[in-house]
Amino acid sequence: MFTKFECKFSREELLEIYSRDGMTEKKMCSMVGCKSDITMRKILHENGIDTNNNKRLAYNKRGNRTDDEFKQYLITEYCEKRRSMTSIAKEMNVTWTTVSRYLDKYGIQKRTKSQQQSGKGSHTWKGGKRKKKNGYIEIYNPCHPNANSRNCVYEHQLVAEKKLGRYLMKGEVVHHIDFDKSNNNPDNLIVLTNNDHIKLHGLMRGGKTFEEAVKEVVPCTK
Repeated sequence: MFTKFECKFSREELLEIYSRDGMTEKKMCSMVGCKSDITMRKILHENGIDTNNNKRLAYNKRGNRTDDEFKQYLITEYCEKRRSMTSIAKEMNVTWTTVSRYLDKYGIQKRTKSQQQSGKGSHTWKGGKRKKKNGYIEIYNPCHPNANSRNCVYEHQLVAEKKLGRYLMKGEVVHHIDFDKSNNNPDNLIVLTNNDHIKLHGLMRGGKTFEEAVKEVVPCTK
């Protein structure tokens, strides 16, 4: 990788020393074996390690998490566990406004004052899951992009999205194979376009079994 200096440390080791231990380029020289901090900075850059001090401080404040890891941390703590920005900020040793800016950065919807009183902190909280009169199960998930006015998403949609590894797209619906709306086992769910879903039900009303009918439609995925 280098013509004049071959670094004996891997990128992960350099990242550990520089970003997590907070060692300066000058102090790293003797450890790595180069003569100047300029060479050391070049080595860090060649390994994709940013030497911007502000970015390094931000990395440390995120608990040495990457952007993706820290975003997932906020979703888990703020959205799923319902922790406050103040509580998260105290753990990170930053102000709550810093946490607020991170939520904005990652597109995580903030709770309103009324929503702060709902959910896990409310006396009506029942674990965030409930069965509706229509037979479907709802999950409290205020940070989901398709959450309804009650900050909930249907469980079968969440299960299907986890199976797909992405959010459902517009025009996609989730079909329960055994017609039990509360059976949200991944093997009992199939994602279809709205048109294919209508066609599937039409074929089954005409006497075909699910196995026969599904062969005549084109599912987006299973």
